[in-house]
Amino acid sequence: MARDNKSERSLSSNDLQRILDTVADVVILLDSQSRVVWFERSAKTTFGWKRNRVVGREINRLYPFSKVQLPFDHALEGVPLCLPMRSGETRCFRLEVVPFSKRRQLLLLSEHGKQLQTEIRQREFVVNASHELRTPLTILGGYLEQLVSQEGPGEWRRPLEVMSLQSERMRQIVDDMLLLSGLEQAGERAYQESVNVPELLYELADSYSILIKKRQQRFNLEVDQHLWLRGATDVLRSAFSNLMVNAIKYTQKGGTITIHWQSVGEGAQFMVKDDGPGISAADQQRLTERFYRVDKGRSRELGGTGLGLSIVQGALQAHETTLLIKSELGKGSRFYAQFPENLSIVKR
Repeated sequence: MARDNKSERSLSSNDLQRILDTVADVVILLDSQSRVVWFERSAKTTFGWKRNRVVGREINRLYPFSKVQLPFDHALEGVPLCLPMRSGETRCFRLEVVPFSKRRQLLLLSEHGKQLQTEIRQREFVVNASHELRTPLTILGGYLEQLVSQEGPGEWRRPLEVMSLQSERMRQIVDDMLLLSGLEQAGERAYQESVNVPELLYELADSYSILIKKRQQRFNLEVDQHLWLRGATDVLRSAFSNLMVNAIKYTQKGGTITIHWQSVGEGAQFMVKDDGPGISAADQQRLTERFYRVDKGRSRELGGTGLGLSIVQGALQAHETTLLIKSELGKGSRFYAQFPENLSIVKR
């Protein structure tokens, strides 16, 4: 009987996880210096954390808490805490700090209502719908392209060309939506590669050289050849290429674009600078929203989907940074990101 009672009193790891799930959506154990001692698995899925990169570091230096710079003490119990997610969205939690021992405390983050479940269902719907649309759009686009090539001068040629262009635009939107969904999990793989950023930037610049020449623009690369980055090559390529393409598209003919990749302070800075028309302060606040356009007519004319800067924001947040914008109407724009020291690699 004693053995049976002892068995009944013991808890499995699954039992403990279920208890933690009922306490809060995210549970983090901190020491007296606000360094992470332990976190349960929801922090991994919510923030993209990996144990060997998080344990022992101050929480104010970890994404996404580094973006809010709040001291985690008892004065903040119960206050709403809104954190930027890797998708570019913002999720709000109720914050509680609970003493765990003399030198440790638990940080409990609880989302309001059913927000988490709703967002998961929305993301699943977007992924499933995008996959379902991809194949028929590819088939439709292929047939339209064939019809355009076969159709000689006549009343159907222009309608077929428009249909083909719109089919391609829909396919681009679907691809961008899938890419955005993929960035949700970018934190799981974001630090697995040593990325040769100088080579990546030269490769991108070369791929856009025809467009740059067509627009008679001056294109400058200010690149530190020895500065690499710890990250995911494909994710960074998406971010850098979107920013470079935007600068080329929206800078007037004969304008100047500068790509900057240098060590700054304790990290590395990537910047795209142009002398284009500039962006109003009101529009700057909304640029990373999905499908937001400053000039809707011009964006569609230039082939944009309205998702480019959302992709940039998600890609950068997967690398512990965020997109910063400085612009003034009539005086050009600067889009830049400051990567932290722990991701910077100096090759000699």
